[in-house]
Amino acid sequence: MGKYFTINELCKSGSHPELVEIPQQGTQIYNNITYLIERLDVIREKWGSPIIVTSGYRPPALNKAVRGSQTSSHLTGLAVDIHPKEGNIIDLARIIATLPMEYDQLILEYITENDGEITGCKWLHVGFSRNRNRGQILAYDGKKYIPVKAYEKPILTTKIEFVTE
Repeated sequence: MGKYFTINELCKSGSHPELVEIPQQGTQIYNNITYLIERLDVIREKWGSPIIVTSGYRPPALNKAVRGSQTSSHLTGLAVDIHPKEGNIIDLARIIATLPMEYDQLILEYITENDGEITGCKWLHVGFSRNRNRGQILAYDGKKYIPVKAYEKPILTTKIEFVTE
């Protein structure tokens, strides 16, 4: 399908393979997944090495089983959770933020931090919208979502600061 990613790869589940569904070609969800794959290929090309997909399209039963949000873009095939095979997830987020491509959300999931600097995370959620990309960069600490400040949008700095409002 894409240069680096396939429909099957974007529809897998390591935790609940019995709940996986591959949408039929021509459906809106299938079209959304191909749209997502086109963008992932651009990200992979810029990154320069393999990127692992841990979660992509989730049909409702799978989304419920993994305790996903009822409004998750995973349900429509427009979001993916990824991490690089090699390298730092934070660096991958910086690369995505600097691409000339609109995104809806980049969420650094289950962050570790030291004195306001995000030092790592378990995975990176990348979401897109077909009509309104917000360009949000957030961090999730296991309890709440925290806006991440970018000094010169969309470039992230080495030290990521939490926005306090």
